[in-house]
Amino acid sequence: MPPERLRTITRATEADDPAFWYVIDRAITYQSGWPLFGPPPRALFHPLPFPTLLAVLVSAVEAQARPGAGHLLDNATLNGCRALRFALTGRWHTKQAAAAWFAVRFPQVQPVVSAAASSYEHGRAAGNRLIAEEVHELLDFVLERLLAMQAAGVSQTRARRAPDDLGLSRPFSDDLGLSPPR
Repeated sequence: MPPERLRTITRATEADDPAFWYVIDRAITYQSGWPLFGPPPRALFHPLPFPTLLAVLVSAVEAQARPGAGHLLDNATLNGCRALRFALTGRWHTKQAAAAWFAVRFPQVQPVVSAAASSYEHGRAAGNRLIAEEVHELLDFVLERLLAMQAAGVSQTRARRAPDDLGLSRPFSDDLGLSPPR
């Protein structure tokens, strides 16, 4: 008997736990190809379309950008870095690798990104030592670019070309990535 198909979750409502975490974790799991138990993820999941993932990233960044939403500031910053890196490269990366990439490409926000990476390394209790206004400015910066990509109908292939109108300081390479097992 074939397994039941799971419905695709693309956005969360106020009444739900944030559904975007499931979608993001599923996409990362699919990319990695590494099973925790059972068959490989690529045998269980289909890749999600880029526009779906972009909409989920917008929801995630919007949720974390709300003041007082209860997110640790370092984690929210690093999630924003990872969201934009994925949107521009089509690959998921660790929070630390995304922060390093982000700080080089967007030097105007490098101090808050570096502070978030340092805080994250020191554990959950350190996460709220950042300045909330700086974190929210960075998340707004990320959100503006994600929304611009969404409005322009940017495809995953076009996103990899790093268009100048998205505010990139220079072309980038995908040199800090995680490669799926072959």
